[in-house]
Amino acid sequence: MKQFDLVFPSDYMVNILADQEMIQPLDLEKIPNWSNLESRWREQAPYDPGEERYSAPYFWGTSGIGWNENMLADDTEYPLASWDALWDETYSGQITMLDDMRETIGASLKRLGYSLNSEDESEIEEAKQALIEQKDLLLTYDSVNMAENLINENASPIHTWSGSSFSAYWQLYEDGSSPIGYRVPEEGSVVWVDTATVTAEAQHPNAAHAFINYVLAAQVNGNIANYVYYPSPNEAAKEYITDSMLENERVYPPDEIMQELEFIRNLGQATSIWSEAWTEIQNA
Repeated sequence: MKQFDLVFPSDYMVNILADQEMIQPLDLEKIPNWSNLESRWREQAPYDPGEERYSAPYFWGTSGIGWNENMLADDTEYPLASWDALWDETYSGQITMLDDMRETIGASLKRLGYSLNSEDESEIEEAKQALIEQKDLLLTYDSVNMAENLINENASPIHTWSGSSFSAYWQLYEDGSSPIGYRVPEEGSVVWVDTATVTAEAQHPNAAHAFINYVLAAQVNGNIANYVYYPSPNEAAKEYITDSMLENERVYPPDEIMQELEFIRNLGQATSIWSEAWTEIQNA
């Protein structure tokens, strides 16, 4: 079996991998560019909560609403600012939700004013019922074809990750504009981060640390950000990131929206409540 030295898990996997001793603590002395990170990303995170750090933030993003202007009603309030847009009968038959228990029940919870990590059975029940009522409006649940559906005008508005919307945006970009839009709803949503970690069985741990240090270098990280169009956790890199990206609130949400974003957390014993709710939603 091939052994990897370096892996890039999403945030929610970090503490799982650490608990299973599949990744090792980072030696921050070997990552001097760690200091380039914004303070919020240097601090202990819910997905990496121990005294030792197991992961280095790479790029981050959000979940929200994506749309193709060509499929919106003429009287639609623009931009789509609330999760209510995905419960709007105007768009019956062209709405998609992510085929993802945590994201979709989480979106319903945020729409109702609750935490997307709620362990309260009554709140989860309310979110479940809202999603069951929404099903008649849906085209499908989809976590794969979001960009293609927007580009080909198969679905809009949709529940999507920011990266899929930005991919569609650039593929249809022409003469300074694109019909693809994206917004984090005002009620808040998921914030996620892809991380760099060193495997527990790494044969070349020094090289793995050196690579993490390399991608955290200001100019390197800025160049990557401009290419992938994901927000960077790297404060020093902003000198090299285009102003059009830094000033785009769909990429870097304003502070009032950032305060409403939540990482997906481990639900513990409440996982069974969520799983039962998700099964009922799918079978409704």
